[in-house]
Amino acid sequence: MSSIRCSRPRLLARLLLAFFLVVACARPTTATAATPAAAGQAHLSRGLKLYRGGHYREAIAEFETGYAAAPNPVFLLNIAQAWRRLGQLERTRAYYEKFVERTSPRNPARAQALAAIEKLDEQLRQRAEADKAREAKSAPVEPAPAVAAAPTPPSAPTTVPATPPSATAPTTAPPADVSSTPAADSSPSQSARPRSRAVGWAGVGLIVAGAAALGGGAGLTVLAQQAHDRYVHPADGAVYDPALLERRDLDRNLAIAAFAVGGALVVTGGVLAALFLPRRPARASAVRA
Repeated sequence: MSSIRCSRPRLLARLLLAFFLVVACARPTTATAATPAAAGQAHLSRGLKLYRGGHYREAIAEFETGYAAAPNPVFLLNIAQAWRRLGQLERTRAYYEKFVERTSPRNPARAQALAAIEKLDEQLRQRAEADKAREAKSAPVEPAPAVAAAPTPPSAPTTVPATPPSATAPTTAPPADVSSTPAADSSPSQSARPRSRAVGWAGVGLIVAGAAALGGGAGLTVLAQQAHDRYVHPADGAVYDPALLERRDLDRNLAIAAFAVGGALVVTGGVLAALFLPRRPARASAVRA
């Protein structure tokens, strides 16, 4: 009996030791799986700090190391922005092209990269033309031989006979015969339908509510555009937050719904107000003979 009692604590100790060994072996596997993404994020954070501090070459080195660890196309955009700050247009264009080649057409930053490539091509063309003009100015120019011009004989003065001014009789246009036509009396057509003021004022309320919905849709459209601009044109030139795209899509969908509801309310309210609000009779215009 004493041997059985002594074996139970040993069995429990062995089981606990085996459990801790399994946990210890599983932790390095998880850390190893998350190492590339964590390393890429760390290099991205350090590169952004260097970029904001104006150390663009050091930031490029961090971005390139992060891209080697985790090949995210965002690194290519950040590298292009850094080379652009350094004035290296050829390298900037090369990294923009890499981003365009390695990203999906649905990415909104792709269109911005293509537009940046067009601007860079124009800048490179202007730089090449300026270099050619500078070389042409610096090249020595041989002076052309001077040719003596032959003397020209003096020309006889020409006399122009004075012509008397022709007497033109003033022409007077006959006065236009203005005939006043009496305006036709417009009498408002009285509809046979009974008009209800309550329904008409309800239509006015619908118009006001629809205008408010249209204004809300316009505001949501502005917010969606701001979120899009903040993603495509980041403030520091290197931060690209995918959460801004989700906010942009949500605001756009809400804006479309607000425009649809607001338009329906305005049209419905306008019809009710036109049919059921009482109209004032128009005054008959006085006819002058």
